[in-house]
Amino acid sequence: VFDGFGRVNRFELRDKQVCYTSKWLNTGAMRAANTTHDLGRGVLFMDTTPTKPACPMLLPMCDLQAPNDNNWVNLLTIGSGAVMLSDSHKMINIDLETLNVTGVRPWADDQKGATPESEQPDWVSALHIPVVGSAHPLLRPGTQQVVDVVVEAPMAMGSVIHSFVDVYTFEADVDGLQSRKRIASLKADANQYFHSFGVTPNYIVLPFNIQLKMLSIIGPPPTLL
Repeated sequence: VFDGFGRVNRFELRDKQVCYTSKWLNTGAMRAANTTHDLGRGVLFMDTTPTKPACPMLLPMCDLQAPNDNNWVNLLTIGSGAVMLSDSHKMINIDLETLNVTGVRPWADDQKGATPESEQPDWVSALHIPVVGSAHPLLRPGTQQVVDVVVEAPMAMGSVIHSFVDVYTFEADVDGLQSRKRIASLKADANQYFHSFGVTPNYIVLPFNIQLKMLSIIGPPPTLL
């Protein structure tokens, strides 16, 4: 269910008229799949039947370094623009007029990677990588402050290094480049999964009740569930 490709639908309400527009999300994941005529490389939520081939020995991180931008679960407006969300730490810009996907949303606190897809917050802990976020960030009641999460996984599988759950905020009414502010970093014994969570004026409620697999570059292609 979570690994299928998405199509966005727009309904424009006019005087005695409703205009409908629909378009497949032309993400990097979608374009790669159209090229290879399969799911393409990337981290999936669940394994396929049959299991897709592992990465080549000389490119063991091909799934982790793939676009991984198949965001079709939710839409969030930021300033005068909008982003598509999934349970990913990345947000994908979308043009609301053309419904074209225009790439990964940049942030002022991005730690530059080899590609825009590999960039991450500069506050991610050493020896960790961001693996998932939430499809449903929430406004802090009475404000334009958005609360979101990102889960950091240790790069050394099977090590004594812990995972972290980072809580961060940004402003929903700001156009242009802005930084994400990390307000908490919680140590966890396993990678956590937060499809959704709760926010009140004074509290953030995170249910630690679903664990993700530890991602590995050895063996079958990595999946989250």
